[in-house]
Amino acid sequence: MHKTILVVDDKTANVKRAQEQLGNICNLLFANSYTGAIIQLSTHDDIDAVFTDVMLPAEAEGVSMNHPEIGKEVPYGLIIALIAINKGIEAVSLVTDLGHHSGPIAWALDQLKREDYQKANCFETGKEKDWKEVYDFWFKEEVIEKEPKERRGGLFVVGGKLNEPANKKWAEAIAEEIGMQLMYVNDDLSDEEIAKQFIISNPECAIILGEIAGEAKQSNFDKTGPYTKLQGVAKPWQVIFVAGFMKPSVNEHRHYLRLPFTSKELLARLEEERKLKAAL
Repeated sequence: MHKTILVVDDKTANVKRAQEQLGNICNLLFANSYTGAIIQLSTHDDIDAVFTDVMLPAEAEGVSMNHPEIGKEVPYGLIIALIAINKGIEAVSLVTDLGHHSGPIAWALDQLKREDYQKANCFETGKEKDWKEVYDFWFKEEVIEKEPKERRGGLFVVGGKLNEPANKKWAEAIAEEIGMQLMYVNDDLSDEEIAKQFIISNPECAIILGEIAGEAKQSNFDKTGPYTKLQGVAKPWQVIFVAGFMKPSVNEHRHYLRLPFTSKELLARLEEERKLKAAL
């Protein structure tokens, strides 16, 4: 039985390295933020291990958007590790590239770099994180190569009143033309619940119908929240778009699609994203 491991890291290179090192020997889940990690932990009851970065960008959850620490790195990994332990997860590791002279937290982490700690520990792996070393500490005797699996194709649409016949017909036609199964959730769900449905559905592509431009802030059309949450739990090969009606000159976000778009346009953008992800 292959282990299910949650990897928490906000650096693209570290995530890619985890996929390369562990993708063929275990079932991987990913989060690139504190909130993303909490959503993954609350969605899955079968996680065998959590390997988390120590320092992650501070989020505006529960505090003012103008708080001076927003965006700065804070030791969220310590909280993630404690929550994982409280959930009964038996293998929890803090995986850091911090040297112990980097600061007080980095120095204190030295106390966790012990092989006799069998509930939680810390690995200082240098500039390139060695996720396989961490895996081997916990599961060395259980390495079994997985059979290559085809990615699950799927188009996950958020919002857009697809309960209305005309809208549903448009979405179904797009999904059929690009050869994907259509999955749909209402945008009246909380951002966390939308992210959980995204995790369960496991699509290649998600489209959130709304806006992420500055002009849409503080309105019902602003979908920055669910977009950020989905990005926070997405696997390396998953793509999340936001689709709205603003002109490209107003909204030049890489993951923005202007409505109405055709299946050909969506496929072209998907192919661009696939190439970009492969090159990272």
